[in-house]
Amino acid sequence: MKVLVALCGALVLAESFGHVISTSPVDEWKTFKTNYGKVYEGSEDDKRYQIWKQNVAFINQHNSEADKGRHSYRLGVNAFADMTRKEHKRLLRYGDLSNAQHFCKGKPDYRHGKLPESMDWRSLGFITPVKNQGQCGSPWAFAVTGSVEARHAMYCSPHQLVSLSEQNLMDCSDKYGNYGCNGGYMDTSFEYIRENGGIDTEASYPYEAKDGKCRFNPNTIGAKIRGCVDLPKGNETALQIIVYTNGPVTIGMNAGAPSMEFYKSGIYDDPQCTSTDINHAALVVGYGVMDGKKYWIVKNSWGTGWGMKGYILIARDHGNLCGVASLASYPEMLCDF
Repeated sequence: MKVLVALCGALVLAESFGHVISTSPVDEWKTFKTNYGKVYEGSEDDKRYQIWKQNVAFINQHNSEADKGRHSYRLGVNAFADMTRKEHKRLLRYGDLSNAQHFCKGKPDYRHGKLPESMDWRSLGFITPVKNQGQCGSPWAFAVTGSVEARHAMYCSPHQLVSLSEQNLMDCSDKYGNYGCNGGYMDTSFEYIRENGGIDTEASYPYEAKDGKCRFNPNTIGAKIRGCVDLPKGNETALQIIVYTNGPVTIGMNAGAPSMEFYKSGIYDDPQCTSTDINHAALVVGYGVMDGKKYWIVKNSWGTGWGMKGYILIARDHGNLCGVASLASYPEMLCDF
């Protein structure tokens, strides 16, 4: 009986971490560092170990509550597990919200038939693979490229996905109020692409996760736009209509809650994720319903090791949770090249 109890305990721990593990925290710390390429020496290793233990305890406590039906989503250990809240928030860069929206002059078209219960642009082949912004506050650039990539494949080059350059935006759009790894805006980025005559491909101008000198090349443009459209603030119905009729939409959102950092699966509905603190940017690629609960499908830029292979399901029609509809916009394509 004692052997059985010990085995069950080990299996519970293994499920919490997502792989078979030793019950020794020190051994698990070593495994974590190996899995995520972390290398620390001396006192820094001990400091990171203590942070990691606190985060793992937070994750396990949440999942224990989820097992009892208190949460509709689960958390998991990921590359952020040895980071403090303050360190993680450095990745959440959006900028001064007073400048967040005013460049887009297009008008949304809300004409539609009956909206289906679910819509997922990934299944139709219009979404590029999840990318990773690394230790750089550039989510705004990834949200912009994601929406332009999708619409280029939808309207300009059917079913031919072209990955576009976030680095191009980071290095070249500072005159539009963007700050590279220190934050930026979707609307101003759309304006840069429009006035610049396009944005380079990822292949020609790869991501470096740091600010650099502008190297835009008009010979390697991957897409052009003629403008952009802002959606009414906080209106989730408008967001749903446009996602269904027009395609993926860039959003500003709140990603500052500790539970967001370690999100793993399920429909995220943490009440701490208010709509008042927009500090991140992402891409809504669809929506759906699970067990009677509505959700948004959101593509993030924290790599495939976070969330559901880089995606999160955020509760929909839930009081604009996380501000998903607070700063929503999308590009209008120009297909003349």
